[in-house]
Amino acid sequence: MDESLILKLLKIRLGIASNARDEYLLHLVESTVAMLDDEKRINAALTNPAISNFVINYSAWMYESKGEMGGMPRHLQFAMHNLMIHNKKPGDTNV
Repeated sequence: MDESLILKLLKIRLGIASNARDEYLLHLVESTVAMLDDEKRINAALTNPAISNFVINYSAWMYESKGEMGGMPRHLQFAMHNLMIHNKKPGDTNV
């Protein structure tokens, strides 16, 4: 699955039909993938349905919670924890 399909599914999830916010939404998708890859040391291959689903849900949460002070919802925390356990980069010993 590539980023254009992720963007399409994210727009469906958010109920957005126009292309006016595509650049911002694509930025959210790219920053989510970078966060998984760089900070969390997760093999963020979008071909993995668990990864692509998390990217869509996390990006949607980022879009919907602009500026809120609350933390990440528990369902996203659990999903990220599972990704960190099951999709760790090869050779990475940190969990």
